[in-house]
Amino acid sequence: MDNDRAGSRKYPAGLAEMSRKVHAAGMKFGLWFAPQVVDTKLVGNAISPQFVAQKDGKDIELTIWNTPVAQICTGNPAVVDH
Repeated sequence: MDNDRAGSRKYPAGLAEMSRKVHAAGMKFGLWFAPQVVDTKLVGNAISPQFVAQKDGKDIELTIWNTPVAQICTGNPAVVDH
């Protein structure tokens, strides 16, 4: 869900209600998140460029669900302290 509360518009009854519906259909409900990746639009704004992991001097970027994301270097002490 994004920061502008789009989730409350998409899921007005909340995720608990969605979970109940999923369980009622005989499935398990879970959330997947990856705190080590961020939308590339946030780098330089909300996320310091020094937090982005690099390989061969280039930022590590990938695409998840058609959204370009940057890999955060979780071994960087500045990231850990943040």
